[in-house]
Amino acid sequence: MSFDENDLMNREFLEERHNALLNELKLLCNKLPETYQQKMTDSFLSELANSLLDKTVFDIVKNLKDIQVMTENNLLERRMKLIYSHDAIKEKMIEHHKEALANEIRVNPRNAEVLRARQISELEATDKHNENELNLLDMKIIMELDQTVSDQQITLEKVGVPGFFVTNKPADVKLQMHLLEFITILSIKDGIE
Repeated sequence: MSFDENDLMNREFLEERHNALLNELKLLCNKLPETYQQKMTDSFLSELANSLLDKTVFDIVKNLKDIQVMTENNLLERRMKLIYSHDAIKEKMIEHHKEALANEIRVNPRNAEVLRARQISELEATDKHNENELNLLDMKIIMELDQTVSDQQITLEKVGVPGFFVTNKPADVKLQMHLLEFITILSIKDGIE
């Protein structure tokens, strides 16, 4: 069985690249808390290094990160629009209340206290409504962020990156976050990002 020279050079290059990636991964792993180091065995890190050989995973992680940043910015913008809308409505209501109360004091001073109590009640009801609306939006945002994480997990699992599978267990997600950090650091060192 004979290998041509290019094939042999390519194998040597890939082996050198694998070893370099593996060494970098081991150094990064050593900086983690002991619980995560135990989960990242040498064979696990070797599999991870293999998945990074052709640089496709670096591009995928960068694209997933870009999508996540866009998603987070859009969600923050939606939340801020709602808050600004609530603030504008409340300011308008307070201004209207001031005018109505000033008018009531001029026209019917005895009724001013009753009006003021109604206005306070109306403001409290508006605050409660706004709080509920914001809480509902926050829950939707959390669900969308969870979906983004799930999409990332599915994508990275499909391309064969070890450690990635759909989960919402905090310890597993934290491990995956460390892996993404490793991949990002290696892509920067590799001059990809």
